Amino acid sequence: MKTLFIKYSSVIKFILTFLLVYLSLSVIYKFYLQFSDGSEFYPDYFTHLVGEQSKDLLNTFGYATEMVPHLEEPSLKVIIGNVYVARVIEGCNGLSVLILFISFIVAFSGRLKATLLYLLSGSVIIYVVNVLRIVILSIWLYKYPEQSEFLHAVVFPAIIYGAVFLLWIFWVNRFSKLNQKMSKPVKYILLFILITVLVLIRWFENELFYDPYLTFFHNDYLYIDSPRREVLKLVAFTVLRYVLNGLVSLGILYVVFKDRNIIKFSALVYAMAFIILICGYLYFVINPKQTDYYFFFNLRRFLIQPVILILLLPAFYYYKLTKGLK
Repeated sequence: MKTLFIKYSSVIKFILTFLLVYLSLSVIYKFYLQFSDGSEFYPDYFTHLVGEQSKDLLNTFGYATEMVPHLEEPSLKVIIGNVYVARVIEGCNGLSVLILFISFIVAFSGRLKATLLYLLSGSVIIYVVNVLRIVILSIWLYKYPEQSEFLHAVVFPAIIYGAVFLLWIFWVNRFSKLNQKMSKPVKYILLFILITVLVLIRWFENELFYDPYLTFFHNDYLYIDSPRREVLKLVAFTVLRYVLNGLVSLGILYVVFKDRNIIKFSALVYAMAFIILICGYLYFVINPKQTDYYFFFNLRRFLIQPVILILLLPAFYYYKLTKGLK
């Protein structure tokens, strides 16, 4: 174990730096939400701005759109042609995703000027992609309302997280001067199958797992009461989901890198992360406080989504590239 930690010390440094920056920015954003009363910009400045820009773009595309304040919750109703098609809540403003992106880039920071320029340009790209995502999905929901579940469970997160992942890979790859050979087709087939499994876990989450927080966090959770839940059953299904995502993620890492040491180290990361995350998860589940919902949302994200995989893939990719250049 000690040998693995020494060998992958650069990966460990990246993970710790990422967590430090992510936690710091999350605390700042939490205070921003806490002091946003919605009196001038409803429900808060950034969500209001994203909503207005999405409305303007929809109108430009020929869809008569209004953004109307929701009377029962702090959100904006998307009205297209007098039809209520969607809501824009705090979680739609993209800032939580920007925090992920910024934390990653800072953890992999290079020269100050290049890092700052990439942070700025990448943040602008993510912001624009997020607005386009809202516009596209609003149009899609307007035309095909029966596909709401598929859009929110698969398409909605895939667009924004896919953009972030591509920006991460581009940033990591800037260190590389290697010309790697194209992998065999079977590798891509296996990757497609494994990624499809992750997508299916997300798509059928309501059928596969008992989790009252799925609906809770799809709403404007910062302003509503915690749902009723069976704690033991909830924890058991959350653990099951983490294990399933973890096993598939380890499979993806093996297919990509074909390195058993990477898999052993990744398994250790998953095990250690699980102990920390599940302890925090239990605390928030047993002691629900409205002031803690944002922290709970972010911690839970690492348990039920393959976020750790999204971090480890570029981290090991960078490790391999730098190792190959020595």
